[in-house]
Amino acid sequence: MILSVLQLDFIKEIINIGVGNGADVLNRLVREPIEIKTIDLSIFEASKIENKIIINEDTSSVVMDFSGPITGRSSLLFPSDSAVDLVHVISPRLSTMKDFSHLKMNVLMEVGNIVINGVIGSIANSFKLHLNYSVPIYEQGKVNSWHSTLRSDYVIIANTQLKVQNKKIQCNILIGLEVNSITKLIDLINKALLK
Repeated sequence: MILSVLQLDFIKEIINIGVGNGADVLNRLVREPIEIKTIDLSIFEASKIENKIIINEDTSSVVMDFSGPITGRSSLLFPSDSAVDLVHVISPRLSTMKDFSHLKMNVLMEVGNIVINGVIGSIANSFKLHLNYSVPIYEQGKVNSWHSTLRSDYVIIANTQLKVQNKKIQCNILIGLEVNSITKLIDLINKALLK
């Protein structure tokens, strides 16, 4: 599926609004200035996901399904180093805990929930859609079934950067959609661009 630069820019802007809303919530929670922005965005067939991004045993992810006029799976993926850095800057006093893996899971779940809700909420608000959300789940390790369990046909991937305490933390926002849902989303984008 090939989208025009204008269509991709439109999706990127919607995602940036969503991550901006998520950053505002995180700022209030952690009382640290957090900036989140989308660096670049692409769309590709879900079967090629492992050719586009590195997902391995050290990858941490928060996954949430959504349904309604468009149905899909959204995820926030952190490489190992980025996940650890984020925990250290958000919970510096707790990051020396013996059970660091439990702390990491809790921090990433909270951040993932906020960012994903911001992004999917931005999509819903932009097109006046009512979407239902599942409870987010945390996954650690290689995500082999990311698209197969939902039968996602296409994936939108936003290479994203969080900046907090002068530390840049890389992550990826993934939105998996079936053919009907991606077609519906593109129709909505085209109508919005004609206004």
